[in-house]
Amino acid sequence: MITQLLFAGFLAGRSRKKPFLLVGIHLRVLALTGMGYTLSISSSSDSGGILFMIFLWIGIFAVSGAFAGISYTDLLGKIFVGPRRKNLLIFMQFISATGMLASAIVVRHLVIAFPYPENYTVIFLSASALLFMAAIGFLMIKEDPIEADNTYGMITIIKAIPRMLKSDKNLLNYILQ
Repeated sequence: MITQLLFAGFLAGRSRKKPFLLVGIHLRVLALTGMGYTLSISSSSDSGGILFMIFLWIGIFAVSGAFAGISYTDLLGKIFVGPRRKNLLIFMQFISATGMLASAIVVRHLVIAFPYPENYTVIFLSASALLFMAAIGFLMIKEDPIEADNTYGMITIIKAIPRMLKSDKNLLNYILQ
């Protein structure tokens, strides 16, 4: 939640969000690939180094998800308006639930089919490849730039967080949940 708050302030003044969405997605692809590689060498490497790399990849994955998520939401809000947005969100919920069920079944079979750590290596590398392919669809989106006049620096945003949390109880509740 805090990373979303930081990135929302950073992205608010940008005229285009698609480049930031693509950076966030590709960082996630990198994190998934890195996790797959790290697990593939886990049996022959120092356990402390492997643990550090796992936390690094998880951190990159989480932070880039917040970065991409804000850009994604902004793009959807600009492209789909009114009833089209509502229909899209309902459709996306259906696809998401169906995709989670299908992926859980596939992952179950992969975990059984391969020994550890090959099973998780295959899972992470497959997820990385699929996310990379899905990102191609975002390249096709045409984003009209908006007029942006208030680009904030990261230090300004960080300094403003305590004031924002004190003045907006809804924001505080959102972050604490």
